[in-house]
Amino acid sequence: MDLALPEFEKTMIEAALGKTMGKKNEAAKLLGWGRNTLTRKIKDLGMS
Repeated sequence: MDLALPEFEKTMIEAALGKTMGKKNEAAKLLGWGRNTLTRKIKDLGMS
C-alpha cells in the first residue's frame, strides 16, 4: 500500500505532462497543484 500512492502520482504526472507536451505550468494546473509542488513531486519520485 505504501507504494500505491507514489506510483499513482507518477502515472498522473506522466499523463499530465504528456497531455501538455511537457509544459510544467499547464500540467500543474491540470493536476490542481502549483508548479513548485509538481517540480518537488517530480524530484521526490525520481522522475527528473
